[in-house]
Amino acid sequence: MPLDTKPVSWRKSSHSSMDENSQCVEVAALPIPPSATWRKSAHSSMDENSMCVEIVTLPIGPSPSEWHKSSRSGGEDHAMCVEVAASGVTVAVRDSKDPDGPYLTFAPDQWRALAERIRQGRLDLP
Repeated sequence: MPLDTKPVSWRKSSHSSMDENSQCVEVAALPIPPSATWRKSAHSSMDENSMCVEIVTLPIGPSPSEWHKSSRSGGEDHAMCVEVAASGVTVAVRDSKDPDGPYLTFAPDQWRALAERIRQGRLDLP
């Protein structure tokens, strides 16, 4: 799932110029998942003692261990299986027959509302 940075508080780095027209670096505290990878920026000095910038690569979408088969998925042949991954901020839903395919994302309250409508049979086909 893409990282939602809208609710994050961004601030200008203390190492950036305060001149309004200069280039600066903005920083924010974000939750970094364990599956993220770090690397030294190509614009940083390779000298061990110098200050450098490290860049994090965040995974796109839920990791394989985050997906769980829905308890409502039926049949031995898994022909009608749905998998769900929840991060607290987003709920992702995919077809278990196509784990590398697309998935839908919902805010948790939207997911609860959809699941309730499904449970009530309000979305059943005639």
